[in-house]
Amino acid sequence: MPRSILQADPRKLKALNLPGIALAGNVGEAGDVTGHWESPQRRGNYLGSAWRTLAGTVMTCLRTSSRRNSWGHKGGRNLLRSVVLFLVSATLLSNRHALLEWPRSGTYEEPFRPQFHLTPPKNWMNDPNGPVYNQGGYHVFYQLNPFGNEWGHMSRGHAVSPDLIHWRNLPVAIPEQNGVMIFSGSAAVDWNNSSGLCTGSGLPGPSCLVAIYTGSNGKVQNQNLAYSYDRGRTWTKYSGNPILDLHRANFRDPKVFWYRPGRKWVMVVALSDQHQVRFYASEDLIHWAFMSNFGPAGATGGVWECPDLFELPVENRPGERRWVLSVNVNPGSIAGGSGDQYFVGEFDGSKFMNYNSGGLTLWADYRKDFYASTSFSTMPPSDGRRVWLGWLDNWEYAARVPTSPWRGQQSLPRVLKLRRFPQGVRLVQSPVAELHTLRGRGVGNPISLDGMEACA
Repeated sequence: MPRSILQADPRKLKALNLPGIALAGNVGEAGDVTGHWESPQRRGNYLGSAWRTLAGTVMTCLRTSSRRNSWGHKGGRNLLRSVVLFLVSATLLSNRHALLEWPRSGTYEEPFRPQFHLTPPKNWMNDPNGPVYNQGGYHVFYQLNPFGNEWGHMSRGHAVSPDLIHWRNLPVAIPEQNGVMIFSGSAAVDWNNSSGLCTGSGLPGPSCLVAIYTGSNGKVQNQNLAYSYDRGRTWTKYSGNPILDLHRANFRDPKVFWYRPGRKWVMVVALSDQHQVRFYASEDLIHWAFMSNFGPAGATGGVWECPDLFELPVENRPGERRWVLSVNVNPGSIAGGSGDQYFVGEFDGSKFMNYNSGGLTLWADYRKDFYASTSFSTMPPSDGRRVWLGWLDNWEYAARVPTSPWRGQQSLPRVLKLRRFPQGVRLVQSPVAELHTLRGRGVGNPISLDGMEACA
């Protein structure tokens, strides 16, 4: 991916006061000390280098012109060469794209390192977990091996952003402990302390962040809970874990959300080897009651994982709404390996009804690298979008991707909509509009992100 001038030190950018450059600093989550938000994720200092080069050429001009004052002598040739260098340096400063290839070294400058996608500083990353907006920041948790760049020792990593684009990685949120790995799951804001776990948080309101995740000891998978008082920086595991246990080897990836019509929490979780998802309800995030099953349906060539469930309006159809049930499958996707299928229908608070035949498979992405998709459980109050992201990889070759010291990346966030076509209601995706902030003065015809929509 092209590199971005947003990586320059914001203090130097301020000092330069260059027009049209969005600063990567002085924006932060509420309560944070103003810091360096890296996008793409790591520091750079191209402008400082360019200014030093420019100053050097100016000094060279002065030195050479003082030595010889004749254009026919050596000093004149040096002066001409210095003037050319001066003009080149000035051009670099006025053209961001020329600065993008300035030689650098250090973290986030390695070969193949994505510059506009969320990646860990080092080690293995796979599924995104529990994206949530809380107290001025967008949080994305993810599957992380803190000890190497291969799958294993699964723990929950954590990154936070003020705008869905500039990400800052934080320390491991929930680590593997006592032989129990932290598999995929979700996060939610317990707005009214329904769990009773937010008491004593010291926060302005009676709320805290709650994580629901699968614990795996290699034999049994069950659902567990942890809670945080400090915007996800530190977590306490619930003393009564597990909160839901079927004593099964393939029972994982809970997505939890607040179902407003029924004033209850709903969990959708995969019975992976049965090609089913189960729906549970709770009033307190701790005690869960079974409601219904869905499946098998659609693609069943591999295990079902990482389900998600959300409601969307149908574009240009006032009053028409549908529920989308996303279920990832590995292997067996249309492009081979792992992929994301979805179903369109109705959810009445207890069961999901597919509006298409069980034999029809709809794919969220027809390429190979989009898996374990999950949407933000909350967004800013004024933002009505449904936004999700997925692991930008495929289990067919994820372990062989030749990157170091990290392996794995997340997709760019996508806005989801439903649109009616002759074949039926289908999911439509487009990059988040915040990506416009990464665009500067181009060298060719501009490309509008507004027109970049894909029908799934």
